[in-house]
Amino acid sequence: MFSIIGADGQEYGPVAPEVLAQWIAEGRANALTRVRAAGADAWKPLGDVPEFAAPLEARYGAKPAAAQPPHLPQPAPTPDQPSPRPSPQPQLAVAPGARAAAIEQLRAPAVFMMIVAACGLALELLGIVNVSVFNLMPFEHPPWFGRGAALGMLIQIPFLVVNIALYGLSVFAAANMLQLRRWGWCLTGAIALVVPCTGCCCCLGVLSGLWGMIVLTRPGVRAAFAP
Repeated sequence: MFSIIGADGQEYGPVAPEVLAQWIAEGRANALTRVRAAGADAWKPLGDVPEFAAPLEARYGAKPAAAQPPHLPQPAPTPDQPSPRPSPQPQLAVAPGARAAAIEQLRAPAVFMMIVAACGLALELLGIVNVSVFNLMPFEHPPWFGRGAALGMLIQIPFLVVNIALYGLSVFAAANMLQLRRWGWCLTGAIALVVPCTGCCCCLGVLSGLWGMIVLTRPGVRAAFAP
């Protein structure tokens, strides 16, 4: 009686030599298959067992092929055998309703920021036009308008330009807040409304900017923004 080790690592047998010879003829065992006789302790290649030399040579010739597992029937799973668990599905970075909830929270501060920034932008542009008209147009200035007043109005131009840039950034940020895009730029635009205290919409800018910053830094809102 002999037992063999299949390619799957399982032990088959013990079986009679005639059965093992039949396995060799069917290609279910070869010279490299490990075999052990009944009562023996060591396993050895089937090709080292003399009584199977003839079946091996008849099936594989002088150079047997690589080991082939015996195609024995596999044991059926028992009723209490646990079924394989399905592989876990990847978790979404954002819950399906998180984006809608974030947009709902951002809508009011974003609209408030956009209105304040747009009004400030329009008034700052009007300020530049006003300075240009009073200093560049060739008409006679009123008696109270001296060189000091003209110089003071010209000095205002750099501040007007800075405020225009900050208000423009805030308009851009408010538009992106409604689309949950560019979180860093949105936060920067909200801060910009707080910074230009020399602007024409100082108080409203501080209120809208702080409101936008508070909502933007909420964890649920921050996570809903596109990466």
